[in-house]
Amino acid sequence: MSAPFEDTARGRDAGTVTVLWGSKNGLTSGTDLPATNPGAYYGIDAAELSTGPGAATQVLVGGYEGSMRFAGPFTRSGTYGEAVENRDTPSVNSVALGDFAAGGLPDTVVVTVRLSELSGGQVYVNPVYAGAQQHGNGLIAATGDVNGDGHDDLVVGDPDDPQGAADGALGGRLLVWYGSARGIAWESKPVRLTQNTPGVPGSSEKGDNFGASLAVADLNRDGLEDIVVESPLEDMSKANAGQVTVIPGRRTGSLGTGAYAYTQDTAGIPGTGETGDSFGTSVAVGDINRDGKPELFLSAAEENTATGAVWVLPGDTSRPTTRGSYLITAPSVGFSQRENTLLGGNGLLGVI
Repeated sequence: MSAPFEDTARGRDAGTVTVLWGSKNGLTSGTDLPATNPGAYYGIDAAELSTGPGAATQVLVGGYEGSMRFAGPFTRSGTYGEAVENRDTPSVNSVALGDFAAGGLPDTVVVTVRLSELSGGQVYVNPVYAGAQQHGNGLIAATGDVNGDGHDDLVVGDPDDPQGAADGALGGRLLVWYGSARGIAWESKPVRLTQNTPGVPGSSEKGDNFGASLAVADLNRDGLEDIVVESPLEDMSKANAGQVTVIPGRRTGSLGTGAYAYTQDTAGIPGTGETGDSFGTSVAVGDINRDGKPELFLSAAEENTATGAVWVLPGDTSRPTTRGSYLITAPSVGFSQRENTLLGGNGLLGVI
């Protein structure tokens, strides 16, 4: 859990990152992962991946001046195996961990804030050792095995319209770099997906911000990770109502085939799409009832004058279902119904 705007002894908006320890009684204790990095906004993004015990379990934390990588073993008393600071790649916007070469240890991914002449920021895989990806850029990253070959793949959301940049796509895009026995080389070319890709619902329009939020998870339990991508400023029946698209993983054939979408106007989803709701601000996946079928969590930060809301779609045999879906509002979890509560998080809305 991160709080990038927390004031600490290191300064204003220095930020903190805390590990909350689970137990049979729920979350009962926590320990900090301290920053040696003196910059602000420590915890602006964080990722965790375990490919095994000890050093194969890692946490990567982004901040204004760079990133911190923590390797296990982690203990409830707050100790860990090692902490490595990387200030060679500052101005971090997003981080991710993935085992791209299936080598047993996580690879690190760092995505910077926007840079001039790009539609987003630069994307680095293992940034201490290699340069930025030559063929693509973006603002947010996620990882998972999309094609089922045993190697994690890197998915990057590039939601900006080009607007004179040397790269990008109208309405936003996804970039997918496939892992391999040699990992992901800096010169490798990604698969590009937009709303104009065959099979993907909708069409690419200016300002959709397709790719503004991401999750990669096996939603239908076929052994392939699926891509959940959000376009929170998609115009539906109302302007900027928002849409969430699921692109199933595929062993063969083209990504985009069999894709499907959710909006607030999808049958069974509580509520109604309204102007400026930004349905699809952020996304998460997890099996909260331990039935083996992962639930899909979707937020709309601007719902009810920016009070925010979160929708839970139950897992089912082939995809998350709207049957039995429910809405979590601010008052239902003890927050007041007021502007800028932003339940579910603001995601990239503050920068897109």
